[in-house]
Amino acid sequence: MILICKPGSPVDSAKKEIRLVEIEPSSEFDAEICSRFCFVSLDHDPLPRYTALSYAWETALTTEQIKVNGAALAVTPNLGRALRYLRKSDTTVAYWIDAVSINQDDGEEKLQQIRLMANIYRCAQTVCIWLGEPSESSPLGMSLIGGRAIEGEPHELLCGQALTTEYAVECAQALKEILSRPWWSRLWAAQEFALGSASVFMCGRQWFDSTQLIKDGTLNMIVSILSIRGVPAESLMLLKYVGSISLTQTTAIKRLWDLMPSQKPSGRAEIFCEILDQCTTKLCSDDRDRVFGLLGLSPESLALSIDATYDNSMTEVFESLTINLLRHLDSLLVLFTAGVGHPGDVEYRSGVRVRLEDPYLPSWVRDLRRPRLEWMFPPWYGKYRTPFNAFASKEWTYRYANNQLMLKGLRIGNIPAVGLGTVCQSHFYRPGEQADGRRVLQSWMALCDVAGRERGRDPYPHGGFKADAFCRTLYGDFKTTIIMSGRGDFNSVRLQASDVDAIVQSADWAEKLAQYSDEEGEQEAFSIPPFIIGRRLFVTDTGYFGNGGAWIEPNDQIFIIMGCHYSVILRPTNSLQSCTTYRLVEICYVHGIMDGELFDGVPFTGKSEDESTEAYLERTEQLGDHVIEPVCLC
Repeated sequence: MILICKPGSPVDSAKKEIRLVEIEPSSEFDAEICSRFCFVSLDHDPLPRYTALSYAWETALTTEQIKVNGAALAVTPNLGRALRYLRKSDTTVAYWIDAVSINQDDGEEKLQQIRLMANIYRCAQTVCIWLGEPSESSPLGMSLIGGRAIEGEPHELLCGQALTTEYAVECAQALKEILSRPWWSRLWAAQEFALGSASVFMCGRQWFDSTQLIKDGTLNMIVSILSIRGVPAESLMLLKYVGSISLTQTTAIKRLWDLMPSQKPSGRAEIFCEILDQCTTKLCSDDRDRVFGLLGLSPESLALSIDATYDNSMTEVFESLTINLLRHLDSLLVLFTAGVGHPGDVEYRSGVRVRLEDPYLPSWVRDLRRPRLEWMFPPWYGKYRTPFNAFASKEWTYRYANNQLMLKGLRIGNIPAVGLGTVCQSHFYRPGEQADGRRVLQSWMALCDVAGRERGRDPYPHGGFKADAFCRTLYGDFKTTIIMSGRGDFNSVRLQASDVDAIVQSADWAEKLAQYSDEEGEQEAFSIPPFIIGRRLFVTDTGYFGNGGAWIEPNDQIFIIMGCHYSVILRPTNSLQSCTTYRLVEICYVHGIMDGELFDGVPFTGKSEDESTEAYLERTEQLGDHVIEPVCLC
């Protein structure tokens, strides 16, 4: 049942009630919009039909007045324009519109409605996505991204013989104009689109169904066609960039959310962390909304555990998300995306690039305001799916107190000053710059002592030879296809065990390694694996080779954290307490410890049934030549 109500009437959270606004049709482009409120309970069966509106909030202070139930209500100009276009329909339609349907002056109601956001958009018959008023180029842009240019795929139109250079440039500009609309960049908008079971995109009076939205692959195909037709490379690069942070990210979030229900807890943890990745470049007016704005896309147990109140600081909100990820998803994937070694604010001091850490965020808490470091080893497994299991699935637990996270870890060694290699700033060196690329490799080989008289046949701590360990640290597993990107087209290179022997026997290491990165037999460019861009090799004081970030410092420690599939780099902050505290730098690859090798054949007690979590975490345990000890992250 729909009940007419007054604008100030309170919603009932117990009944999951929401306030709708009914917009009556009008044949005139009125300066004044009149509408009325009504109540709907999301528990009602059958649920009354309504449409949820998704639009970009504006930061401008200007507002305009509409009338709802005879009372004046201030809205942003963008919403006012959307409402006037929506009145052009032939029937009265009930809409849920956040700025209108939620009493913005009632903090308690706002928080209650945030918790219902997932239900509101999932239960809507349609999510109407308002991109804005039409422009001169928007009809063509809408036709291209909506697949309505002709019957079939939009790129088929562009393959026609009549596609002139002028028209190709017009197509590129139209696409860029539509994909640059503010809606694509808003974090709340990404959640609203992902939650909707059916959506329409609207620009002025032109619209298309979301099922017609072109995919990222189609956009790349369109860019390729426009390139052939003479569109300047600078324009196409800008179009691809705009498409990557608008269309690609928005559709990726929708695709990930659709996968969530079918996953086990570990799979849901992976998906939610990937959603967080996609949303770091999205905009919101309050950084706390980087958590609140995604509660609808999080697993239900996680969403219910977050205290969605703006009384808490940004640090408290980010910490709450991290701890509840551990608690409800039983995963340490949070360590993959945290750490002081991830991109942040930097400045140059005496010509040296220095990273500025956020003093308010613990190192183990993900900074949701910035993209994470784009590195995983090896790259063909996806961001959070890894073949590695450094802790060998042994039992793990944690304790959270006083902004510190206590775990247990296995110390591998530290990184001495003489054990740090040159930072690899680029993976592609054009002709004339090959010496720089080979210099990086040669410095790494000298660091690892594999280019000496024995040509790499010195023993490695884990077994085997240093040559093999060096190549695997650089390239990954030789038995896995290694994807290299040369000048844009991908080549697959498979290195076999015989290739290792050939490299070892060769007196010219750098040139021999380079041939596996060049395009088939051509020596016009020198390329090294893309997953070590901006990274450096290191050698621990115990002789292990590793691949870490550019922000490693001398005396950083290498640990296997119980519960984390990768090894991690930790930075000691003090050793005065019974338990040394560390700052998490980042995860890393260390050859010879990634597959649980240190646990092979060595008894591991773990936590007994009658032992408290605190006692277990504070206890040290001998594991062969290593010790499992308390690790306190601050």
